[in-house]
Amino acid sequence: MMLTSLLFERPWTLGFVLVAMQFILIGCWSWQRTRNAARCVWIGFGLIPILLILSRIVVTPGERMMIVCRELAQAVDDGDMAAIGSKLSPNFEAGGFDRAELLVRAERALTQTRVDDESLWGFDIRVDGSDSGVVEFTVSARVRTSDLDLGWIHTRWRVQLRKANDHWSVAQLEPLPIPPLNLREIRSLFR
Repeated sequence: MMLTSLLFERPWTLGFVLVAMQFILIGCWSWQRTRNAARCVWIGFGLIPILLILSRIVVTPGERMMIVCRELAQAVDDGDMAAIGSKLSPNFEAGGFDRAELLVRAERALTQTRVDDESLWGFDIRVDGSDSGVVEFTVSARVRTSDLDLGWIHTRWRVQLRKANDHWSVAQLEPLPIPPLNLREIRSLFR
C-alpha cells in the first residue's frame, strides 16, 4: 500500500525519491565506472519521466476520494449548496442529521459565516474494498462572520465515502477533536 501511495498519489514525493536515487546511481557509476553501472544510470534517466507520467495518469481510489473531499471543501468555500448536495450520498448521515437536514442547516450557517482559503492536508486514506473507504484529514480555513474575524481555524474530519455508478459520494461525516476548537460533533457547528 505504501508503494502504491508513493507511485500514484504523491507525484512530488515520487519525483524527489527518483532524483535522489538517480544521484545514488550516478555516484555508484562514478565510483565503479563499469558498463553495468552506466546502464543503470541510463535506465534511471529513462524511468524518471515514465514513472512521473504514469503517476499523473493513474488515478487510484484513494485519490478519487481525496478529490471528492477537496471539491466538498471548495463548495463550502463558495457557499454552493447544489455542489455540496451533489457530493453527499442519498443515505448521508452526520451526527443525527440526514442529507436534507444538513443542507438546510449548512445553508443557514453559510449565510452568516464566511469560510475562505481552505487547505486540506494530513490525509490518511483507507480503502475498504472497491466501493467504500474512509478518509481522515485536517482542514485549515479562515472563518469570518459579519462582525467578527475568527482567523485561521483548524479542524480534523473523518469522511466515509461510498462508490455507486462509478461516482464517489460522502456517506458519513464526523469531526475529530483537535485543539483549540476540539469540535466533537457536527451539531455544534450549527448552533
